[in-house]
Amino acid sequence: MLKECGLLFVCWATVVFAGILQPLPSHSAMGDCRSNEDCGPDRCCLLGMMRYSTPWCAPLLNFGEDCRPTSSNEPSIINRTLAYPGGLEIFLKDAYQILCPCDANQGLECSHRSGTCISSDVLNDISPL
Repeated sequence: MLKECGLLFVCWATVVFAGILQPLPSHSAMGDCRSNEDCGPDRCCLLGMMRYSTPWCAPLLNFGEDCRPTSSNEPSIINRTLAYPGGLEIFLKDAYQILCPCDANQGLECSHRSGTCISSDVLNDISPL
C-alpha cells in the first residue's frame, strides 16, 4: 500500500511540475500577427470565432468570394485583448474577425445585396430599389 502511494505521488508530482515548467507560448506559436500591419499588403490579420483562437495572416477576399457586409463603408475592425490559459494576453489592434475584407487594391467592395465581393464600379452603378 505504501509503495502504491509513493508511486502515485511521483506520478502526481511529475504532472504538476511539467505544467509549471511548461514555457509560455512564443509569438509564432500564438499566431502570425497582432495587427494588419504585421501582414503583407494583400493579407489581413484575422481572428476566428473558436475559444482561444489565435490570430493569423489570411488573404484578402477576391472577386465573387463571400464577404461580410458592414453597416457603413468602414470594415468591421476589432481592437481586443485576448486571454489564454496560463495568463497569456495578446492585444489585437485593427484586426478582423471571421473574414478578411474584399481586396480594395483590386477595386472590390462587399455587396450588401449578394454578400460577395464585386467591383466597386459595378456596386456604385447599381441604383437602390
